[in-house]
Amino acid sequence: MSNIIMNNQKSLIQVPFRYGVYGSIVNALFIFLLYSTGRHPILIPPFLDSRILVFLVFIYFVIRDYKENYNSGFLHTWEGILLGIQTYMWIGLLGSVFVYTLGRIHPAFVSDYITNAILGMETAKEELMNGPQAVKMTVEEYQRHLNALKQTTAANLAVDYFLKSLLIGFFIPLVYAALFRKVERT
Repeated sequence: MSNIIMNNQKSLIQVPFRYGVYGSIVNALFIFLLYSTGRHPILIPPFLDSRILVFLVFIYFVIRDYKENYNSGFLHTWEGILLGIQTYMWIGLLGSVFVYTLGRIHPAFVSDYITNAILGMETAKEELMNGPQAVKMTVEEYQRHLNALKQTTAANLAVDYFLKSLLIGFFIPLVYAALFRKVERT
């Protein structure tokens, strides 16, 4: 009996890691394709980000794989949430490592981000300065943000990518865990 519990605990870690690695490879391909087609992947709004699709697909497969192949067709909600969180964290972490590496190997990745982000700020300057109270910036705040943007590094992009991954992936495991939940009847 304790051997079954140990195997279940190991699979709660190994299965999401495996799918996280696969998902991060797909994610890296999306990053590379987006960048090579002229769309900087860090500047895409989070609600249109390719990570949503990657997270949806790989969290689905990790939960289904664990439930069917490692847990005799049963899944507690906490197991589904744990599997999903680990999966999107691995995809986000390895994706941010890819972003960092790409920024270090290909410095134009960072400079293109800076150029396009500054262009976006300049385009929206009037709205940022004179917009509604929730968005309104003073000239000093605008200049401070602009100066900080010019100091962006590959590490900054990697951290930004990881933090956005955490936000994007947060709700997916909750929904899937509830949908896939099946507990033993006592």
